[in-house]
Amino acid sequence: MRIGHQKTQKILSDKNINILLTTHNEISAFKEYLLIEKNYSEHTAVAYIKDIEQFLLFLSSELELAQENVSNKEMRYWIVWMRKKELAIRSINRKIASVKAYFKFLQQINTRIDNPARGLKALKVPKRLPSFYHNDEIAKLLEMEIYGEGLLAKRDYLIILLLYSTGIRRAELINLKERDIDFSRQQIKILGKGNKERYVYLTNELIRALRLYLEEKKASDFSSCEALFFTKKGKKMYPKFVYDLVNDYLSYVAKGRKKGPHVLRHSYATEMMNQEVDLQSIKESMGHSSISATQVYTHNSKERLLKEYKSFHPRGGTKK
Repeated sequence: MRIGHQKTQKILSDKNINILLTTHNEISAFKEYLLIEKNYSEHTAVAYIKDIEQFLLFLSSELELAQENVSNKEMRYWIVWMRKKELAIRSINRKIASVKAYFKFLQQINTRIDNPARGLKALKVPKRLPSFYHNDEIAKLLEMEIYGEGLLAKRDYLIILLLYSTGIRRAELINLKERDIDFSRQQIKILGKGNKERYVYLTNELIRALRLYLEEKKASDFSSCEALFFTKKGKKMYPKFVYDLVNDYLSYVAKGRKKGPHVLRHSYATEMMNQEVDLQSIKESMGHSSISATQVYTHNSKERLLKEYKSFHPRGGTKK
């Protein structure tokens, strides 16, 4: 456990070593709570625990303070300390959320009466518009003769088309299985964050590409592969594999711009906004837990309208 670092042990007294052992049990219980009760992924739970351990290390090394003695005052000092260390605001906010959840859990199991993190607010994050590609750019990419022939070529084409046409996440793409496809209803089942299921609809173009791909897969050496997409060795794809694959293809239309699977997700959402699809429908199709996560794409849509206005309106340009 990282809280048992040598530096920490020198600062804490022998009496407080017992407190460390108690704290270790509480952290283990909290992790189990995240995994079982909250249904968080192992990756997310580990990230929470890492944030909490770093916070406890700060208490012991910087303030010589044990967990049970911390108050709201020390919590606020911790935030100031992180700002002085020039941690990214998003990282600070994640750590605040982790520690708030931890102390709330301690209250629930009657280990603490109060919650010293109560009232702490996330720092304001500067707005950053998501990068995206226009529909005609993706159409150009899909029409290029760069995919070659054969099953793996059809796989690559289908991955680009599927990411852009549905807005699903990279992890969701990796976990797709053949049985998730329902051609009769023209939809595909997606297993999203927190193991939440949702269905996204398939375009006619996607259905044609899927049928061609599955037909060739069935006749190949990979017919028994349960995953919808796989590597040339027949193994399940992994995040970096998908990232590199998408990057390579986007390079044909994205000179000096951001690339990657998530940019195709942003492009999908922006195009849906441009087509005046309502926010709630976009939220559900993307698997967002909050409408605020979807609203950011309204800015992309407005930016595009303003750009087109300036380009084509008789009085939209600047005076010369």
